[in-house]
Amino acid sequence: MDYEVKKGNHKDFGNLIAPGIYKFSIVKAIEKKYSDGISYIQICFKVENENEVYWVYDFLKESQSIKIKYFWQSINLAKNYESGKIEVEDCLGQTGFFEISHSFINSKIKPYVVKYLVDVDKVNGVTINE
Repeated sequence: MDYEVKKGNHKDFGNLIAPGIYKFSIVKAIEKKYSDGISYIQICFKVENENEVYWVYDFLKESQSIKIKYFWQSINLAKNYESGKIEVEDCLGQTGFFEISHSFINSKIKPYVVKYLVDVDKVNGVTINE
């Protein structure tokens, strides 16, 4: 089997955002329900890096209270966590930082949010893409 060797440059990911830590802004948030009635919020993040614009999506499910807590903290709205409710209006226009990686979804490589970062100043030895 022959294959193409990839180097470490972000351009090697084609039009995908390279794994790393990025600043994001929330441009869209929609409340939805799965067929079994479980609620979730679909969030669309805009990431600008090296004159490129990327779109990353994440889903916050009602059962993911720790992930939701870090999400609120990452956008400096930690007080909202105590309400037990996400209002999409509170999300829109907010900015924060997250770590991105890749996974295979439906036979395609897609970016996903590894974690939301609460205190970016304490991220040691990692390049932060702003």
